Amino acid sequence: MAAVTVAGVAVVADPASIWPFLLIAAYGSLAFPMYSLAVSMVNDAIPQNQLVAAAAGVVFIYGAGSVVGPIGVSVLMDVIGPAGYFWGLAASFLPLAGYALARILFTTRPMQRRFVSLPFRSSTAVALLAEPSEEEE
Repeated sequence: MAAVTVAGVAVVADPASIWPFLLIAAYGSLAFPMYSLAVSMVNDAIPQNQLVAAAAGVVFIYGAGSVVGPIGVSVLMDVIGPAGYFWGLAASFLPLAGYALARILFTTRPMQRRFVSLPFRSSTAVALLAEPSEEEE
């Protein structure tokens, strides 16, 4: 969604219109949680004893993107113009969208037990029914 929103800003680049500003706000709301989503996806895929190493790797990749991203976008802006900023952002989100789609389509989910809901206070009643009382003996 973030890639589509940013591409929309590049297409509707009329400064007199309110649409670019609304699309930029939508992009910000979609791009803001990307880091936390990446961390949660990594943490779901690795064993518990490797969480610190994985977090270090995610921080390193995030930092590398913070260095390489502005340089690449500035080259695009030099070639295309101001719309190159938004096309560069859209291009950077397309691999993330492809990865998310691949995970949705090709990842098998583990089998889960059937959930049976019990009333909140049923434990007392069940415990009384399960243990024979002194009167019954």
